[in-house]
Amino acid sequence: MLHDPKREAQIAEEIFHASLEPWQRLLLQAVDEIRARGWVAGAYVSVGFKNGSVCIMGALRFADHWLVDEVKGMHHIKKRGSRAYMAATRNLGDYLKPVVIKYREWLIGDTPQSYVETYNDGHIDTTEDVIRVLHTVALG
Repeated sequence: MLHDPKREAQIAEEIFHASLEPWQRLLLQAVDEIRARGWVAGAYVSVGFKNGSVCIMGALRFADHWLVDEVKGMHHIKKRGSRAYMAATRNLGDYLKPVVIKYREWLIGDTPQSYVETYNDGHIDTTEDVIRVLHTVALG
């Protein structure tokens, strides 16, 4: 059998992803969504729903396959969030809570999702900051 470095790298990545919890994989899929679409603050999805930039929560929702219908927009959902989505939101919110809690006047609410939304909309400046946080929470 011939040595195929690309195939070996693919196998190694598949093994690595198989070792992760579903919520961790979902966070990494959200990174892929942000890289493909771009990142936005202040909205789940920017103009052009199907191809628009996404915030952290929008990226998680697309990664979890529960945003549908370009015409009806974000409020027309195909399904409720999966257990992986709920766990990813909870773990990400728990990680971000100490960062956003000191800015109570900007805090959107007191739930894991609200901590993520507050962080997305007021505490980061670049796409790379978003990706760094998602990787940190996903991979520890």
